[in-house]
Amino acid sequence: IYSIAGMIAVSLLLMLLTAGAFFYLLYIIQRQKKLAELKRDFINAVTHELQTPVATASAAIEALRHFNAMDHPERAHTYLEIADAQLKQLSDMVDQTLHLAAEERDHFPLHVQPVHLPSLIQPLLDNAVLAAGRPVSMTFDNQAGETIYADPAQLSRAVKNLTDNAIKYVSAAVTPVIEVRTRLAGNDKWELS
Repeated sequence: IYSIAGMIAVSLLLMLLTAGAFFYLLYIIQRQKKLAELKRDFINAVTHELQTPVATASAAIEALRHFNAMDHPERAHTYLEIADAQLKQLSDMVDQTLHLAAEERDHFPLHVQPVHLPSLIQPLLDNAVLAAGRPVSMTFDNQAGETIYADPAQLSRAVKNLTDNAIKYVSAAVTPVIEVRTRLAGNDKWELS
């Protein structure tokens, strides 16, 4: 035993190193798998986000073409404003996506500022109804006040996702009835439902 003790020690050390390398490799594989899932989720979210302004702008342009909107300057102006706002929003989303891609994954910057709630949310709801391409009942009950503190881009994204999904996942045979509500929920807090 004494004559082979050195070889036994070296063998044990090699076994420990092999086991350590194996567990480290498993850790790296798990981490890569999580990163791949995050990447897939991010691509799905970006795709969903980009489809909405494109669909809304397309619906506004389609309305200009097929509903004699050009004969009604007021209506034509409204549709052009909707298309312009959606294209600006699309541009902002692309800029944000490029900015977020450059940021570290753990750092998600919020740009909190005073936001006039009705003028932010009501146009989003109007655009969702226009883009739906079917009858939709949409109401906005604002009990949080006129001005709140939030990141307008992130709040817009949340409202758009919720309303788009609410319309999308209702059977085509049923008219979606969507109620968007805000309320105060304590000091410097408010709730959207």
